[in-house]
Parts: sequence; C-alpha cells; structure tokens
Amino acid sequence: MTISYFWQFLVPVVTSFLDCSNCSDYIVTMCWQVLLCTMLNEMKSVDETFRELYRQNHYVGSYYENLRVGHPTEFDINLELQLPINESHIEVCFITIMLK
Repeated sequence: MTISYFWQFLVPVVTSFLDCSNCSDYIVTMCWQVLLCTMLNEMKSVDETFRELYRQNHYVGSYYENLRVGHPTEFDINLELQLPINESHIEVCFITIMLK
C-alpha cells in the first residue's frame, strides 16, 4: 500500500472538519482526536495488513510534552506496528545527529 492509496480515504475525512483557528485549545484537541480515530478506523477497514500490524499510538512532540507556547497548530503522533518477524534476529541501534 502507498500513501496515495490511503490519501483517497483521508482527504474526505480531513475536509469534513471546520477551520478551528478561532476555537479553544480544548476544541482543537477534541477535533484532532476525532480525526485520528476516524482515520485509523478507516485505514483498518480498507487494509487488512494495516489492521493486523497496528498496535497503538504514541503521542510525541511539543503539544504532548507541554512545551507548546501558543495555540496548537500541529500534533505529532507515531503509530506502533508489530512486524511479523523474529525479533531475536534484529539489533536496534539509536543514532542522534545534530545539524548546525
């Protein structure tokens, strides 16, 4: 599956929401939660592989770490997928790169 495949389902969901630029932070956050839930349910309904691999959401970034100074304009999320592999054969390495 490609992102363009999912895009055909995502666009109608996103465009169905109103502009929240003048809404309270609570309303914006609730809109985001409804959008995310709708999007994930739609992705699971149209793709069996995604439905089987999807495990949970990980909320990251300035909003969820209470670092956001102004009105929320973006929400970062990672989707955890469980790949059908033997994890004992995988070595995980983390690399941090600082760009100046």
